[in-house]
Amino acid sequence: MTTKHTHESVSVVDQETANDLLTLQPASWRARLLGRIIDYLVSFFLAIFLTPLLGLNDFVRHGGGSMLVHLICLIYVWLSEYFFQRTIGKKLMGTVVVDARTGGRISFLRALGRTLARLIPFDALSFLSEYPRGWHDSLSRTIVLRAEDAERYRKLKQQ
Repeated sequence: MTTKHTHESVSVVDQETANDLLTLQPASWRARLLGRIIDYLVSFFLAIFLTPLLGLNDFVRHGGGSMLVHLICLIYVWLSEYFFQRTIGKKLMGTVVVDARTGGRISFLRALGRTLARLIPFDALSFLSEYPRGWHDSLSRTIVLRAEDAERYRKLKQQ
């Protein structure tokens, strides 16, 4: 009898967890797109600031400006998501990136993998599906949530 009761309580907890998970909304594609645009602008201004400091004026003058902005963007996103779970664009859009399995912070290597996966051609097309989740999200096993849902997601994953 005790075993059955334990089994019943587990199934009730699992059902409650499932219902809670269903109420969590991943960040909207609009919030993610606006955040990405903001991050590109941040990267552009970082490139303008860093170019003379790093002695890259000639590199930029000879056509390397676009490459420099993209490289700075990759490094900026990688380190921001690792250290803060968000970039400036995500902060302004009220979103945060978490480990999809644990709901916690993403590791240094997971953040790097997520950033490098953005280089996959047509990654942006992965947002056109019924459940818009970028390939860089699924390959790195991360999820971008509204910031107010991140803690609840972490607690649910720990149950």
